[in-house]
Amino acid sequence: KEYNIVIIDSPSLGLSRYRWIQYGPAVIRGVLRHLDIDQVSVFSMGLGSVIFHQILAETPHILSHTHIVYNQDIADLKSFPFEAYDVEVTLRDHDIQIWTIYNDEDDEDPQAYSRHSKGPARLAEAFTKMQARLESERKVTGSERSYDEILVTEKLNAAAVHVEKLWVSSVPVHVFSEEILSIMAHYLHQFPTSVQDDVVDGLVKDILDYFREDMKEVVELPALKNFVNDRTDKVRKRAAADNRRRLEMIQDSMLALTNGPPAELETLSLSRRGTGSKSASKLQRSKSNLTVEEVLPIADGEEEDASFFDGDEDYRTTWAALKPIRDRSQKKSGLPRLASSASQGRLAT
Repeated sequence: KEYNIVIIDSPSLGLSRYRWIQYGPAVIRGVLRHLDIDQVSVFSMGLGSVIFHQILAETPHILSHTHIVYNQDIADLKSFPFEAYDVEVTLRDHDIQIWTIYNDEDDEDPQAYSRHSKGPARLAEAFTKMQARLESERKVTGSERSYDEILVTEKLNAAAVHVEKLWVSSVPVHVFSEEILSIMAHYLHQFPTSVQDDVVDGLVKDILDYFREDMKEVVELPALKNFVNDRTDKVRKRAAADNRRRLEMIQDSMLALTNGPPAELETLSLSRRGTGSKSASKLQRSKSNLTVEEVLPIADGEEEDASFFDGDEDYRTTWAALKPIRDRSQKKSGLPRLASSASQGRLAT
């Protein structure tokens, strides 16, 4: 998750919890100073949460904005090694938020964690009261702070299994799921924005997470519509070529209708009736296609059904000029080929 992790091993402190509580904060501050690290985000667990609270109360300036405390415990210590009041003041006066996570372990290990045991219960009670006081102060003073200083997850594995305990020899190792690791990484990167109501199924969701959920249903943008509908330039060019080919086939079919026996030839005429003025369209024939010219008004006195052909003009020349198109239509349609254009007679008007 693009984090640099600092692991401190101090043999002189060993497994003694009392030595770690007494000297741990100073050791951690010395290591950060030696490595020239200004601020850190903290993930603490068990007794390590007590050391984190000590640093929070004494030197909050070396801490970043968001931190995670998992299964905090004070073991059998009779009193807190830190001042709870100092922690509360730090949370009130600094932009720092703590996400406290609990997850009771149900295995048969006598050292299994339970937040209802003596040590965790004392810490949980102290921080629950602290959370309530801080929230009340924000309301009374009209603070502009829009987040809760302390977030609480009562049981991490309530909705899904997000952490499992794996034993390596006699040492327990807690294995977190990819989902919770991603959420933790995102949480530690951001400035505090969440409130307790944003803890859904034990996981913290900020405003950006809600935007991400909304973006799962992507609104189709006009600029992307062609790609979604497979209407890219390549597809459109191919479709245009197919349409041109179909148009040529229709034109050839229309011309093939005129390639019948002389007795079956019918008068071809175009007329257009309109309301008010009369108009007609003249059709221009060429060797390759038919094109419609501009609509010309019919002069007063002309017949309403204006013939396409002018009876005074001999169309043998025009008919002969259309012979290549008729031949092409015959090949496609399989019609028998006529001997010559002269044998087909004249087109009736």
